[in-house]
Amino acid sequence: MGQKVHTLPRGSIIPKGPPKKSYSAARPYVSFAGFFLAKIHRGVGRALAHIVLSVAKRDTLEVKNIEAAAKAVHRLNAKIQLWEQSGGQSEFGLQIDNEDLEGFFPSPPHVRLRRDVIRIVAMYRAQHPNIKYILTNVHDAPGKTQAVRDRPAPPREGQGGALHPVPLDCILPVVEHALSWDLFELGLIVVRQIKGAPIGSNLSPALCMTTVVLPEIEFYRSLHTPRPSLVPEDMWDGFRYVDNRLLFSITRGNTSVLPPSLATPDFYTPPVNLLREPNNVCGGLNFGIQAGRIYTEYVVQDFGSL
Repeated sequence: MGQKVHTLPRGSIIPKGPPKKSYSAARPYVSFAGFFLAKIHRGVGRALAHIVLSVAKRDTLEVKNIEAAAKAVHRLNAKIQLWEQSGGQSEFGLQIDNEDLEGFFPSPPHVRLRRDVIRIVAMYRAQHPNIKYILTNVHDAPGKTQAVRDRPAPPREGQGGALHPVPLDCILPVVEHALSWDLFELGLIVVRQIKGAPIGSNLSPALCMTTVVLPEIEFYRSLHTPRPSLVPEDMWDGFRYVDNRLLFSITRGNTSVLPPSLATPDFYTPPVNLLREPNNVCGGLNFGIQAGRIYTEYVVQDFGSL
């Protein structure tokens, strides 16, 4: 028997316990398994992520995994070494700013998510006027995507799986429908989500990525100094791993060289706000300062109390 098809995603709630909550609040959990539009959301989500990263190129802090995030540390350390060798300031400090993007998933209004998708797709069309499809299941490269001009023919027997092409003209209607009909079942109740990316949908990570990558693109393209350079004002680097952003910079006179616009709490525009984390841990890595350099070390998880 095939998988049961559901007309709506199914929701449940997970109570929040100590230390922050005493089971007085709960976190919603929504499953799209069996939802009849789940595969469409997945395909459009992959296509939208491809578009966002293609438009941004290097003008973003976005990284796909924590190993890629660690490269920001290596870049800055290498740049500092070259700066010192070229006669740069011999005495300087280092600073790490670890911040959480509060409201990254649950807070952006639907009108903002819709507007940002319209904008990023328009930017992509301007860069690639002949592209009409995004392949979301490239042969021999699971999870990879590829832009093409013409719709590929269906695979013949023995050729492997389908390429799952997503037409560019499909992306905005699917996003519009997902936000306008953001519903899920909770027991006998139907709940409408009125803000934030649809909980549980494979489309949501790309929606959230879109709304935070756009201000990063604007920031990088506003810089007057081509990066990388060896001027003191360019002695900084960083990354954003989903909803955590870490920035590394030198300090002169206890003042960081980070561009002021990048360091403001409302860089991503409220209701997405930057909140300082109490430590420098992100994605299983701890970031620290030693001997005039940034270092990284894996955090060994302690599961003894479980």
